[in-house]
Amino acid sequence: MPVPTLPPFPDNVPTHPLLIIDYNLLKAKNKSEEDKLWTAATTLGFWYLKNHGVDNEVNAMFDMGEETMNLPLDEKMKYEQGDEGLSFGYKAAGANAVSASGIKDTVEFINIAKDDALSWPWPNGEPPRRPYPGHGYPSTINTRMSSTIVPFIRKSTEINDTIMEVFNTKLGLSDGTLASFHKSMKEEFSASEARVIKSPASLNLNREVEADAGVNSKDEGKMAIGAHTDFGSLSFLHNRLGGLQVLPPGVDEWHFGLMPIQGHAICNVGDALSVFSGGILHSNIHRVVPPPGPQSTLDRWSLVYFTRPGNSVVLRALGDERESRVIKDHLDRLQVDNDSTSNINSGEPEKAETAEEWFMRRIKNQRMNNRRKRGWRVGERKGEERSLYAKSDLQTLGLNFPPKKAVQNLILTLILDRDLTGIISRFNTSSYLIGEFAGRICWTKMNDFPLIQSFQDPSIQRMNDFNEKISVAMIPGAHLVEILPFLQGLPRSFSKWRQDAEEFFEELNAYFERPFLNIKKQVESGQEQRPSFCVTLAENQANSKLSDRECSWLAGALYSAAHETTATSMMWFIFAMILFPEVQTRAQEELDKVVGRSRLPSFADLKHLPYIHAIVKEVLRWRTPLPMGVPHVTSEDDYYDGYYIPKGTICVPDTSSLNHDPDVYGPDAQEFRPERHIDENGQLKDGLLGLSEGHSTYGFGQRICVGRHVANNSLFITIATILWTIRLEGVKDSDGNVVLPDVNAEEENGIFSRPSLFAITATPRFQDADTFIGEARDEVVEENLARL
Repeated sequence: MPVPTLPPFPDNVPTHPLLIIDYNLLKAKNKSEEDKLWTAATTLGFWYLKNHGVDNEVNAMFDMGEETMNLPLDEKMKYEQGDEGLSFGYKAAGANAVSASGIKDTVEFINIAKDDALSWPWPNGEPPRRPYPGHGYPSTINTRMSSTIVPFIRKSTEINDTIMEVFNTKLGLSDGTLASFHKSMKEEFSASEARVIKSPASLNLNREVEADAGVNSKDEGKMAIGAHTDFGSLSFLHNRLGGLQVLPPGVDEWHFGLMPIQGHAICNVGDALSVFSGGILHSNIHRVVPPPGPQSTLDRWSLVYFTRPGNSVVLRALGDERESRVIKDHLDRLQVDNDSTSNINSGEPEKAETAEEWFMRRIKNQRMNNRRKRGWRVGERKGEERSLYAKSDLQTLGLNFPPKKAVQNLILTLILDRDLTGIISRFNTSSYLIGEFAGRICWTKMNDFPLIQSFQDPSIQRMNDFNEKISVAMIPGAHLVEILPFLQGLPRSFSKWRQDAEEFFEELNAYFERPFLNIKKQVESGQEQRPSFCVTLAENQANSKLSDRECSWLAGALYSAAHETTATSMMWFIFAMILFPEVQTRAQEELDKVVGRSRLPSFADLKHLPYIHAIVKEVLRWRTPLPMGVPHVTSEDDYYDGYYIPKGTICVPDTSSLNHDPDVYGPDAQEFRPERHIDENGQLKDGLLGLSEGHSTYGFGQRICVGRHVANNSLFITIATILWTIRLEGVKDSDGNVVLPDVNAEEENGIFSRPSLFAITATPRFQDADTFIGEARDEVVEENLARL
């Protein structure tokens, strides 16, 4: 059957450029082409593949898929894959979830196992790898097994094996190492499979917007397949319509589609290969939405072949020096997450999983029936689910927080008067007020309380006390019992540290539970709630199975972390603006060009202010709020570079040194230079040497800061508002000379590092700024009075 004539991919849809790899050159071992493949696999993790020679087989597979999907539903359901973690067979639309909140998918597909196809014809009439009989394939599959399916799977396997061989060499592995993990069926079964997917056009046309974590409000139609990474090692994809989107590293919004090109397959790295490489090869997040423009009126068909490791292969980074010095050096240098080392240092022991265990667990977790049976455990450490859902939920919280509230909190922090003079007088008084701003905005995000108006508010005072105690307690060795563990056996009456901790816990527990239980009561009574973290916890408590105490402390802990780090970073920002006025000038020029002077900045300006973003990144890199990072504890014995690290060892990452590594940031790593995060076109870079944030401040691996998206967005809107409104300068002495603080002046507060007290001068940037501030203050007062 010839390829149908289809509407073109719209010109106005943003796309992410992919490198085009020539398969003929890869087979010829062309070094330049291998280098290009390596670049694609270690950056975005996606690339086009041309001259693959599978076009005829692809067309035949699409024909087979259409015949299968046209069967009556009750006939297809005889071969439904079920809820036990098996993938082979039919998957009905709505059987899987596309998000953490349980929205159903809209696609149906048929999966054919590589091992089933390559063992055809089956001696006993049943697929050889089935755990029980009577669970094969529809007749449309069996009749085309020899003529259509087997040729496609054989050629696809050969292509992926060729690509794998290139990676094997680039990673410095012994010949055949990756091949040994992906053996033929005769040696070991695997979850490798071919899949034909149908997304009906009827669901594209209803234009129903799903308000869910990770989905932009602009998205039209239901997601066909939610945000995910592929389970296996390599994916070999063929589609004729748009709709596939990628989320490049360092980007927080879904802007980029991948345009289908006739005769070109789209290939991507999967999680298993990323794990084997210690994260050098990049498994990138992607999803499927309705095709753009006129293409949305058609059913969307796609075909993919997944190469996956053998069932018994243990998923771990091949970072032993005897296996690959390339991977080991990479793990040592970048401290990236991998299943063999990050688990050890996360304080959460977990046995290594085989490919079969891991694959079946992930398939089970996708199924709607399994979610209804046992809920979705928030905080359950299940690798990619934990990190993706934590990221998307908190990222959404950060973007849904109204920018006006950030401005209002800033105003309340800095003024008591009606005009800009009040702002300036309080700015000049103490940079401590910035800490109060951080407390206000974080507290409002957690609970959606009325905006706090007094510096002496008990809520802020109590949390300041909590943060001070926690920051001191987190210093390794702060208490003698950490050094002499036998002291834990002393009676309570002889353990003042235990008495103090228990009393402080009970006091804080009552404090944290009170606002959460109040919000929970309102949610259960059906009262309409504005967005806040506690509302989200209350609405999803049945599924998460978290207790009231766990929900309360989750919100409290997030507030504590956000408050201290945001306050510290804002102080360093103001410090930097005084020392480096040229940076402030360039940022204000960008604000004038994009925002103008007739309105305040908002999150709608976010993607148009790359230099403001760069300032946020550089502040977090240049002066790390936690220079030594958060201490971790090894959960089992470990070996690193010849050193034995016993279980229970406290490991403290030197984050500040990583952020000032000249091998990563260049010889000027000690300087404050936001331009290092900007490319030659004036746009924000994806990251530096694989660091998607451009720094290591948010931590590593499975304990990376889950609130980093909230922090980034809060810092962005605050910095943009301050720079839009006022000019920051050092004070002048009696002779009229500007007095600048010492660039190296800092003081410690527990594990945090802040600039030493410094004086500043703030002046309005333009005449109308006074009017904008006055109007904003009136709105703040009016809103607070209405909510009292």
